[in-house]
Amino acid sequence: MQSYGKDDQIDLKNDGLFKSVVKSISYFLLKTTYQSNATGKNNLSLLLKGIILYINVNSKGNSIKSKIQLRNLSVPTENLFARKSFNQPSRYQNIFQRHASTLFKPTIFCISVSSGAIVLAAIIQYERLQSNAKIHSRLQNLYNISKFGQQKTGVISEIKSRWNNLKPSEKIFGTILVLNSLVFFAWQVPRWQHIMVKYFSTDALANKIPVSSLLFSAFSHSSSVHLAFNMYALFTFCRGVIHPWGKLGPEEFTAFYISSCVVSSLVSIVFRRSMKSPGISLGASGAILSVVGYFALSHPEEKLSVIFLPMIQFDAIYALFGLVTVDSLGILLGWKMFDHAAHLGGTLFGMFWYKYMSKYVWGNRRYVVRNWIALKKLVDVQSRK
Repeated sequence: MQSYGKDDQIDLKNDGLFKSVVKSISYFLLKTTYQSNATGKNNLSLLLKGIILYINVNSKGNSIKSKIQLRNLSVPTENLFARKSFNQPSRYQNIFQRHASTLFKPTIFCISVSSGAIVLAAIIQYERLQSNAKIHSRLQNLYNISKFGQQKTGVISEIKSRWNNLKPSEKIFGTILVLNSLVFFAWQVPRWQHIMVKYFSTDALANKIPVSSLLFSAFSHSSSVHLAFNMYALFTFCRGVIHPWGKLGPEEFTAFYISSCVVSSLVSIVFRRSMKSPGISLGASGAILSVVGYFALSHPEEKLSVIFLPMIQFDAIYALFGLVTVDSLGILLGWKMFDHAAHLGGTLFGMFWYKYMSKYVWGNRRYVVRNWIALKKLVDVQSRK
């Protein structure tokens, strides 16, 4: 329903008698057509005459009002069907509004998680660089006191020692592997199935999409083969993008990986909802392909090979073009075996992070750190009062 101002209310009483007569004729023609159809006769010409006559009398009597109503819409005054579509929203407009309202919360969640991950990673990196040695010294002293000077022995000490000797890429991969494994084992519990389907997979056609599923579904695998292949791919490529071999620090990579999780899930939801494609989607493939996209641009001439065909080698940049081509064809041709929208969205996001986000967003994290330092000083002053 569209509202109009008081200037739009036009009185056309002078044409009342003319309109009543012509309307009666048009109703008679319509009634005659209906009766003829009921008796098996097809009288389409009478039906069209009645409709045209009724439209003409309305257009003559309401021409002034039509011009006022449609002036701002740039629709010809003679086209009363177009005016009707504006006065009463069409089915497609309602569908678009319903889809937009359904995707609003997932979009806001995606932006919030990505921004929050970047801010939190910048703060953690600052704290680690500023007080890493001090914290390590304090923890070491506390540990020695608790052990009363005894020699470090036992399973916990051995695990801690091995963990500290790991490279940053290995620590990050180990954490992601543990999280994915825990979620995989949760899928094996029958009474948890309804929780796993709701929060650890994305259903694009659901009336209400749990926003947390955009993140949790990227740590979710219902098949052991799916989990094994994804974790192997992540282990292969994350070492090439994290220090010391790659350009990303552990904090930036964590923010990048979490952002790629929600972005690839959102792309999948938007595409499958627009195509009305049923089914659920889960897995870390979108986030892993973000890492692959970043790796291919940062190491374009690095040699890669197929897992079961090590004799076939090719440059990383050509592998990237191949992945983009396959996923694009999967979207265009409607292949259903993989979530090609999530794969393509993740790959493009990895390329976008390499070209822009790493330089213009993460490169300007000093503004976040500056506000964090000011906040810490403010809290310290307030605590002393």
